[in-house]
Amino acid sequence: MKKILLSLFLIFSATVIVHAQVHETKFSIGPEVAVPTYAGITSNGIGGGVTLEYFLNKKVAVTGGISFNHFKGEVFNNFKHDTINGFSVMPVLFGAKYFIIHSFYVSGSAGVIVGLHNAGNHLALSPGVGIEIPVSSKTGVDVGVKLIGVPTGYSFSENSFLNKGGYSFLTCRLAYIF
Repeated sequence: MKKILLSLFLIFSATVIVHAQVHETKFSIGPEVAVPTYAGITSNGIGGGVTLEYFLNKKVAVTGGISFNHFKGEVFNNFKHDTINGFSVMPVLFGAKYFIIHSFYVSGSAGVIVGLHNAGNHLALSPGVGIEIPVSSKTGVDVGVKLIGVPTGYSFSENSFLNKGGYSFLTCRLAYIF
C-alpha cells in the first residue's frame, strides 16, 4: 500500500513539474445561492464569497476561499421541538482545482464552517464542479456548484444540529475572475 501511495505521489509531482508553466494567481468574487440538502432547513440561503487561486500549471490550482451564507427561514430544532429563526455561516475552505478539459473543472476543499448566528463551528468538506468562461485574456466568469458538508461532531445533547453538525447545502456561484 505504501508503494502504491508513493508511486501516485511521484506521478502527481512529476506531472506538476513537467507541465509547469508561468505561475498565475487569480482572484474571484461573486454572489452565491445556497440550497439546503437537509430536511430541517426550510429555506434557501443567499450570500457571496471571494476565492484566491494559485496555478501550479495549466491544469492544477491551489485554492483558498471565504464566503458567507445566510438562511432566513425557520429551522426545526429536534431536541426542543421548536424552531430557530434563521442562521448564518462563513465557510473558510482551502483545496485544489483540476481542469479536466479547457474550461471545465472539478474541485475539492476542506476547512472550517464558522457559525455566525445560531450555528456552531465545525469541520467542512466540499467537492465541486464548474466552468470558467473567459471574457478577455485576464478576466472571466466562474459558474460553479459545490456541496458543503458539515460532518456531525461532539456536542451537548440539547444542542441543535446547527451546533452539532450533520447537515449540508449546495452553493451555486457566479463569480467574476480577475
